[in-house]
Amino acid sequence: MINRMRPVENKLDGYTLDNTSSCTEYVSYREILHKKWDNELNQIYKLLMSKYPESQKIALRNEERAWIKKREKSMDSIASEMNGCIGAAVTIVNSEIDTIKSRAIELARRYDGL
Repeated sequence: MINRMRPVENKLDGYTLDNTSSCTEYVSYREILHKKWDNELNQIYKLLMSKYPESQKIALRNEERAWIKKREKSMDSIASEMNGCIGAAVTIVNSEIDTIKSRAIELARRYDGL
């Protein structure tokens, strides 16, 4: 998974605030990366759910729900601290990418350990 995502990250990380025409364009590239990592996370979650026995499925589902709530709370906090300015969009999307990537890697390691 990490090897599959590396070229995507390398390409999209090449777009910075300095070499894009606007903050909106930069955020749009970051949102693409966000969606790609989110898709990876969802695929890994589904793989785990297909392999786990019922008790582990319930535990993972509850863990995932708690993780989502924590992630949303963190993003809301960033947005309120930045008072809705455009910088908030950049900070939020970058933070979301890091959070989702970390979770995807964590679940992938679990899957690899099965």
